[in-house]
Amino acid sequence: MIGFVLFAPAVVAVLLGGVFGRLQEWRARVLLYAVGAGAGVTLFVVASSAESWRTVTLGPASAIAGAAISCSFVLAAVLDLRTDRWRVPTLVGIAGTSMVLAVSNDWLVPGLLFWTCSTLALAAIGRDAHQRASLWATLFASDALLYAALVGWGLSAERWTMPGTLEGWMFYLALAAIVLRSGVVPYFGVWRMLDSQAVAAIPIVVGGAFALGERFVFGSAPLEAAALIATALVVALWGTIVRNTPFAVMGTWPIALLLGAALASRSAATAASLGAVIAVSLFALWPQASSAAPARGIVLAFVPPGVGFWAVLAAATYSFGRIIEAPDVLEETSWVVVSALLPFAVATAVSVGARVARARGDVSLKPAVVASWGLLAVSFVAGLFPEAILDLDEAAVPDPSRTGLLFGAALVLGAAGGWFARKRTWAGRTPHTGAPRNFRHRGPTLGPRSLLALDWTALTLGIGTVAAAAWITLEGLRSGFL
Repeated sequence: MIGFVLFAPAVVAVLLGGVFGRLQEWRARVLLYAVGAGAGVTLFVVASSAESWRTVTLGPASAIAGAAISCSFVLAAVLDLRTDRWRVPTLVGIAGTSMVLAVSNDWLVPGLLFWTCSTLALAAIGRDAHQRASLWATLFASDALLYAALVGWGLSAERWTMPGTLEGWMFYLALAAIVLRSGVVPYFGVWRMLDSQAVAAIPIVVGGAFALGERFVFGSAPLEAAALIATALVVALWGTIVRNTPFAVMGTWPIALLLGAALASRSAATAASLGAVIAVSLFALWPQASSAAPARGIVLAFVPPGVGFWAVLAAATYSFGRIIEAPDVLEETSWVVVSALLPFAVATAVSVGARVARARGDVSLKPAVVASWGLLAVSFVAGLFPEAILDLDEAAVPDPSRTGLLFGAALVLGAAGGWFARKRTWAGRTPHTGAPRNFRHRGPTLGPRSLLALDWTALTLGIGTVAAAAWITLEGLRSGFL
């Protein structure tokens, strides 16, 4: 059963998309999308069983990967992929299956091999992306950092099993790889997929980054968490005040905030990861679902009972408790900063959500609109059962007497900020002017020399990561660690 769930997206995608898809097109497409999305949901549900199959053991990272796979197939089903309606879903299935086999693997060598396969499939999906060299360079640079961290751990420990939470320089290399891949850096990497048929793969790229974080870096990193939360606040304030904010800038807001929450507390990891996957899926749907602005606004506002709110609240509860237990002044100060920034993040989220909710176009009932409201429903249903669905234990569920008043005040402050942003940003304009006028879709265009440099960088890094995968495979076989 587990083997079928793991391989179903890739096998069905290859068979229907590459072999039988053109015989009965609409029936094959419906079956392809249903099996792909259903396999992702099934994987999310059964991941808590910790069942094993060959070298794979299911866990929280598997659940995150399953959610990303499901969202990517939903995007492929509802978005207009034009001539790529078979190529993209087929590669999405391959990338998704490779990703879950990588993040769920117990052994280093097969895990890195599957991860490389996933990256190559994502690079193939993004061949038509605007200035694709940026996407390729970011993906391969992230893989190079990840390889350095994991191979360094394997060689130092003389073990070829997957490590737990990394420490020292290996932790920072892995964290840098996750930050690059997740989309915290505006314009680069995953955001180059927005204006192409590769948009359906965005949840897999971001979900893969969060799944890596769950395996190797999440939990008890207050200094790094504070830096990411502060970055999210700066981006959100910019997006609230400045006109014509680019999608690629606004999209970094939920990712940076939720990544910071997961770094602060491992108990918030599943909720943060699911919230990030849902948020980027809504950004991917935005150009074809402008009338679903209220759904996007509610999710980005992180209001209860959405999964994003639970992630931030669980991280805040944990950070409050760690202030008292901190062994030194530096760590205590770091937890104080995290505890102080998170309520401001909730207030800013309400302001961002208010602005996004008003940027809607003509009312229409397109598949992308229905999918947007469906993602909002998923966020709320998951938030209604935080212990069962979001893997929050009793200690991680916040005590309202400790945090309720503070976050209630933050919500009120955020509502006031949203009203101010409305007056500041749309003064003299007709309400509901449409997303394209208030949020720019495409970021700045790089010059020919910059693109040439990125092309060579991507090529060099790509060859290097593939060579590294081949080397570590041979080294593992020679050393007998497999």
